[in-house]
Amino acid sequence: MEKIKLAFLILTFLSLSSLTYSQALDQPESMVYDAVNDRYLISNMPSGDILARANDGTLTYFNQGASESIRGITILGGYLYCAGNEGVIVFNLSTDTYVETFTITGAQWINDICADANNFLYVTDADKIYKVNSDGGASSLFTDQVEGSNGIIYDPANDRLLVTEDIASDGVNPSYGRISAISMDGSTLTPMVDVPGQWLDGIAIDSEGNYYVGSWETGIIYQYPPTLDGTPVDLVTGITGAADFCFNPVANELGIPLMDDNDIMFFSLGDPVGVEDIVNVPVTFTLRQNYPNPFNPSTTISYSIPERSNVSIKVYDMLGEEVATIENGIRNAGTYNLNFNAAELPSGIYFYTLKVNEFQQTRKMMLLK
Repeated sequence: MEKIKLAFLILTFLSLSSLTYSQALDQPESMVYDAVNDRYLISNMPSGDILARANDGTLTYFNQGASESIRGITILGGYLYCAGNEGVIVFNLSTDTYVETFTITGAQWINDICADANNFLYVTDADKIYKVNSDGGASSLFTDQVEGSNGIIYDPANDRLLVTEDIASDGVNPSYGRISAISMDGSTLTPMVDVPGQWLDGIAIDSEGNYYVGSWETGIIYQYPPTLDGTPVDLVTGITGAADFCFNPVANELGIPLMDDNDIMFFSLGDPVGVEDIVNVPVTFTLRQNYPNPFNPSTTISYSIPERSNVSIKVYDMLGEEVATIENGIRNAGTYNLNFNAAELPSGIYFYTLKVNEFQQTRKMMLLK
């Protein structure tokens, strides 16, 4: 894997106009990008407050007082799900209002949370992971094979969960951190890679399938290739308390809460994907996974072409019937972002296909209303 050139890595700190850092940030634990409303949501661990950071840098309160402590947040189908002391706290992102709380029987210290493509949530709890139905909140023990689990994310390209673990010393070998994969039926845990640092927390996946994991011990966020193996790139260094960071596909950046510093930061992974003035010309034809996925009702579909071409992108239902055309015409070499609005379509699985000359690629997406 080629190392990302430092010249293209831009570290940018927020400037806030509505609230100052000292007013609002109190051990920020988790961040998530809300694509529909083009904003970041940030949870404060000890107070349970949730903040909204607008695209112009304005910081406001999204909610105060719904939880005693929030340690993880994720978005699924127009709702924000928060892992807190009380269980999973639910908010409506259309109205920014509290909806309900799902209690999880047996949970001791709920930490991080993620959502899969089938309407289910997963929360880490030390040596256990619980599965929660987002429709009604029914929960059950998913697996107890993990050790010291913290960060968790759904990996759609491989249809699996990835979890960070801190493995204790056995008296002979020292303790260490690792990333493990869990099958979607919860039956199989497969260690994937040992991470150089311990006290692992945040984990994220970018649009190219690269993986990112942070270590509190080393103060480094590591980057792994889509194969999730080998020696990682020390991507972000010299940070303290990097907690549950997230990937923003629109800006092509990581949003990182710095819990120990009561701060947040952005780390650019390169030029944002745009439609005009593309600087870096792609070398291959590529159709990327849509984001967010699942979605309701809008999602972003990105593709790259290395030369001026006649491009077609169409959407099909499960029966193979064409339901939409979202790109059709001559395009210059570059990378493009397209917004697909499925407000008129029913919930279900859809396929979108890129056709360029003799090249063709299809991906799957899920609309949940």
